[in-house]
Amino acid sequence: MDKTIHSVITESFGMSPVEINTGRCYNWAWIASKILDAKLCTIRELYGHAFILKNNKFYDAEAPNGVDNWWELPYFQNNFGTDEACREGKLRITQEHAFVRYWSENGAYGMYPKVLRKTLKELTRKIVSETETC
Repeated sequence: MDKTIHSVITESFGMSPVEINTGRCYNWAWIASKILDAKLCTIRELYGHAFILKNNKFYDAEAPNGVDNWWELPYFQNNFGTDEACREGKLRITQEHAFVRYWSENGAYGMYPKVLRKTLKELTRKIVSETETC
């Protein structure tokens, strides 16, 4: 993943990557999946977490370089410590409608696709502008 694109997405939240991953990970994942044409991933166990899969690597707000295995994401390593503890979780690569439905009902702050679409449009313009100037 292009680090500039990852940074633009992450910085748009106005909070640290750790803060994003502790309550707004599903919003980050939805936006990133749209911009990067990536797959949406969910772990419902282990407090729940949302992230993306692109080119056989897993990404979230804290992992701009991606990792080979989802349990290597900083969110899981920082909260659960060992790969063994993390493997209790079941990876779900989900379709957008199922992802939105699940996180709208179970997310810490809710998921509001209309608001996210506006953010997505603004970010897409910003990314295009920044990549054209490079």
